[in-house]
Amino acid sequence: MIAALTLAENIDELTRAKDTSHISLRSPKASLLLRFELKAKKNPTLCVAGSLRPQARLKICRLKELGMQMKIGTWNTQGRLAKGPLDRAMLPRSWGYDLWALQECEAAPDLGLPFGESVQSVKNSAKHVAIASRYKLLEVRKAKTGNCIAALVDAPSPFVFASMWSFDPEPRKGRYQKYIESSAAMMEEMIEYAAEISLPLVVAGDFNMSLGHDLSLKARALQAGLYDKWENAGLCSAYHQHFDVDFGMEREPTVYGTSGQKAWKYHIDYIWYDREAFDLELVKLQMRLKSDHAPVTAILR
Repeated sequence: MIAALTLAENIDELTRAKDTSHISLRSPKASLLLRFELKAKKNPTLCVAGSLRPQARLKICRLKELGMQMKIGTWNTQGRLAKGPLDRAMLPRSWGYDLWALQECEAAPDLGLPFGESVQSVKNSAKHVAIASRYKLLEVRKAKTGNCIAALVDAPSPFVFASMWSFDPEPRKGRYQKYIESSAAMMEEMIEYAAEISLPLVVAGDFNMSLGHDLSLKARALQAGLYDKWENAGLCSAYHQHFDVDFGMEREPTVYGTSGQKAWKYHIDYIWYDREAFDLELVKLQMRLKSDHAPVTAILR
């Protein structure tokens, strides 16, 4: 095992090694990026990586260049997936996902994937925000703003994946605007995290915000401004890109509920992805499976 290398040290010697899976640096993130650099040197057609010295940009190849795709889902489960004899994860386990972003779930939801991380909800300690992954998760980060967890996905083409659940820290006091501000703070932190390590970003979750809602002019302008800001940061909403619809004009809601005698439904669950790093192949809403939210699926290449 090579235990004390710096990022740029002895890389030419390591390039000649046939097996680089044993490489272990002090930081799992450094180990992942070094292995990726070595793959690039051995097979320049596979991907192109920049210097691993600080502040350098790392250019990541698209999954389609590796003949791969990534099936991603986000789902607010509205409580535990396993509750008594009811196992709501039984069907999703058969869907063949690579990554799940889950909200309002148990600490270790069983979706048939080998790796998982979670963070306790800010407002309800029995509920969690979680990631389930087919690939190893490194450099796990829990957002300072709460209700969001992110990790480096150690896939053949690595990227940062985050699961988030927007919340209102002061119930019923400017509630909807608090949701918008919560989403804004968590997204800003995740964008900064991905930029720090120069990797693509995918953020999925329950943002609790929709331009289809009856909004004040202030809240509408704030929310529309956030969508513009995230798009200017290089991100794209999978649903809106795939179906070519504007925010607030979605054909399908992702959440259903009632207020008194009035039923309502909105599109508030999103998968945002780096449009320079991924191509979008498919977006689909799944059945609700005894939750008030429908799972949203995106296939990225």
